[in-house]
Amino acid sequence: MGVVSKIKSKFQNPSYAVPLSFVSAAVVRGGGAFWLILLNYLVVRYLGAEESGKFFIYLSFCYIASRFMLFGLETFLSKHIGENKYVLPKVFNLFLSINVIFFIVFIFIRNFSFSFISEQPIPYSVYFSSVLFAVVILFSNLLIGLRITKLAILMSTALFQSLFCFLIFLENENNISASLNNLFLSLLLAVLISILLLGTLKSNVVSRSSKLLNRSQINECFSYGTYNLLLVLVNWGAIFVASFSLSSEDVAVLNVSQRLANLISFIMIAANFVVTPRFAKFFFDRNPMGIQELCRNSQRVILPISIFFVVIFTFFSSDILSFFAKSYSEEHQVLLILTFAQLISVLCGFVAVILNMCGHENILRNISLGTTCVTLLGVHLFSDSYGVTGAALGIFIGVSLQNIIASYYVYRKLAVLSFKFW
Repeated sequence: MGVVSKIKSKFQNPSYAVPLSFVSAAVVRGGGAFWLILLNYLVVRYLGAEESGKFFIYLSFCYIASRFMLFGLETFLSKHIGENKYVLPKVFNLFLSINVIFFIVFIFIRNFSFSFISEQPIPYSVYFSSVLFAVVILFSNLLIGLRITKLAILMSTALFQSLFCFLIFLENENNISASLNNLFLSLLLAVLISILLLGTLKSNVVSRSSKLLNRSQINECFSYGTYNLLLVLVNWGAIFVASFSLSSEDVAVLNVSQRLANLISFIMIAANFVVTPRFAKFFFDRNPMGIQELCRNSQRVILPISIFFVVIFTFFSSDILSFFAKSYSEEHQVLLILTFAQLISVLCGFVAVILNMCGHENILRNISLGTTCVTLLGVHLFSDSYGVTGAALGIFIGVSLQNIIASYYVYRKLAVLSFKFW
């Protein structure tokens, strides 16, 4: 009876209960990862090895633009909504204000000619897809703050991706314009479904307050927004920069390899939805031992799953890429390089979440600023000399540096070993 009571008490502890939450979160996130891989496969198959690269460049613009629109509001919301329900209308008011400004900016830049894609202006569907991306991310972070984990992951990943895949199946025209329209429609449907789901929640998080965030809150959002934007620049900006030196087919190879390599950290991304509010709670409670215990128990779940994917990609990288297009298998070293970049990220642990949730977002912002510059510069220089392999090498250097340096500051500021699993 004593042993049973002891086990029961451990699982009632938030740090021990979190790995159990990973199971359900990972299942939902795994579904999202499946739809993302299927999305890439269908785009390559329907548009061809070269034209798909052009589509992925437009997609990278959507991701980057959505982060400009959010301004870090999504992270601020997930951190504070659990403690202060009145921040929600303030966040949405500022979000709308930012989007009005961004739309005016877009009107001026849309005539910029992407000579490597098309001589035509950027389609309006790309802009509106960016807005919908931002709304989906904002909604999912609201649910993270409310600890409605599975619904948050569903809204952020599987929902729009599955809708996009479904629309591609129905599409008769195989061209970039039709694919961009399908992207917009899938995001629009995802937002409408998300609004209906949010309407069914019985959470008292809405206030009639019309005030904006104060100066200190806006500064906090700016730090979050800078980091989030820099993170997207590493993942999508690298593709955009590489497109100046590489062919459209090489850009597609780089994008597909990145999406595949991200499978290594998919369990960690799923875990972020679970641990983010808990790290914030431990920090507010001044409980560094709770943070360390949460890191250790989380790493014990994450590492075995991530290492499994590393082994698969190491020995079967060529076969996996040939599934998308036969010519992609010739660049299998790209997937290998990006695989080990993600492995280093997983080994370092939740460094970004910890710094963000524990009051050190400025440190993370500065680290990310430096390493993102290194990444984009490396992608530009190495892709000129070594092609798509060089672009992957530039991403590897930047991602590795960012996680290693952030891990050092987590230990220095909080005396927490984010990578500890023993």
